[in-house]
Amino acid sequence: MSVPGAGVVSVGMRQITTGPIPAGSEMQIYKEVQDDLPDRIMRMAEASSETERRLRERNQIFQLIDSLARRLIALIAFMFAIGVSFFLIKWGHDWAGTTLATATVIGVVVALVKKDGDGKTE
Repeated sequence: MSVPGAGVVSVGMRQITTGPIPAGSEMQIYKEVQDDLPDRIMRMAEASSETERRLRERNQIFQLIDSLARRLIALIAFMFAIGVSFFLIKWGHDWAGTTLATATVIGVVVALVKKDGDGKTE
């Protein structure tokens, strides 16, 4: 009794390329289609890479500005609350002044030691 396909070995190969630049064999085929096509593909990939780099750099700058702005606003709010507390105590409103000052200091301490969502200390 004979089994169909017995003794036949089949080998397949698949190549997967990811990224903006095609594989070298494909670049050769593109060159056969049009001489300057591989150069144009490389220039396009370089331009894309440069754009991505600039976007990452801008994102870092905006994150820095955002962080500094938040800290500046927090500092101004802290100084305002402490100033109001000082004048409240000076004008005889001891309970209100001390409550505001205590709440402000506790809020600042908690903000300084609080961890963000990733578990890192801010």
